[in-house]
Amino acid sequence: MQPLSTLIKGWSRRGGIYQITCTKTNKTYLGSTGNIINRLKQHYRQLTLNQHQNLEMQSDFNLYGEKTFGVSLIKLVSQNYSRKQLYLDEQNYLDVVKSFQVQYYNQSHKCKKSVARPMITNEIRSFIRQHVDPYNCSRLTSDTFEVNGNIKTVISYEFQDRITRYHTITH
Repeated sequence: MQPLSTLIKGWSRRGGIYQITCTKTNKTYLGSTGNIINRLKQHYRQLTLNQHQNLEMQSDFNLYGEKTFGVSLIKLVSQNYSRKQLYLDEQNYLDVVKSFQVQYYNQSHKCKKSVARPMITNEIRSFIRQHVDPYNCSRLTSDTFEVNGNIKTVISYEFQDRITRYHTITH
């Protein structure tokens, strides 16, 4: 794991799946991007300016300091790798690790403490893949709950325009 402030030259046009981990809390932020160095620079800049959108990660950064955060690369891809495929790769990785005892800063990936974990159905995955561009989406969350005996999942997502959109799926 490399310090968050260390940016390796030559990767400026490469994409990939990455994770930022706080070594004090073992919490992880997972992401994918078509330009890994620019995205990591953006995270670092936002954290050091106390402007990161993930308030939980920002709080830990402020509390424990820069040296407790590190970056690991899950997958590094060439610049002509399909962004849609990279997003699918990230989702597949999350499907594998969601059963591990890893705490995520990502609100869309965070496992809620409950007796039964809500299942992400093919219908939900299909909606997200068709309607949410992961490279222009700044926030994606889903909540599953029961209403009058029906299981409903509400997907909320926000693009760069900061307008939150909602979609409800009844199972």
